[in-house]
Amino acid sequence: MSNKDYQIQIPVVELSRAKAFYKHVFSFRFLPPHPEFASALRAEFEIPETGQQGILLQKETDSVQENNSAFHFKTLEVEDVLRRVKEINGRILKDKFIDPQTRNILAEFEDSEGNRISLHQIYPAK
Repeated sequence: MSNKDYQIQIPVVELSRAKAFYKHVFSFRFLPPHPEFASALRAEFEIPETGQQGILLQKETDSVQENNSAFHFKTLEVEDVLRRVKEINGRILKDKFIDPQTRNILAEFEDSEGNRISLHQIYPAK
């Protein structure tokens, strides 16, 4: 059995739908399944922009709504991510805005599984 520590573990209801969503929105690169998990409902991924790794883990439920967590992703361009979310009829919860204290660009949307995803882009230095 693998002892790999994942930086991100995202619960999903339907694995194939979630894989398609994250591949389109964030260009996740999905890794080949480990032989010991070949029948498990999980998909390991790597985020090309950051090199972070994680898993999508299918839950035996009709909803991930009981999960109150928000998943936070850094990105080079918030607008590009929100555009891709809209392309696949994703739900924008908070459109792009600049935090007046930190000058960071932030946004929030809901993924295909009902998880809350927060985006963070560092405001460009002038």
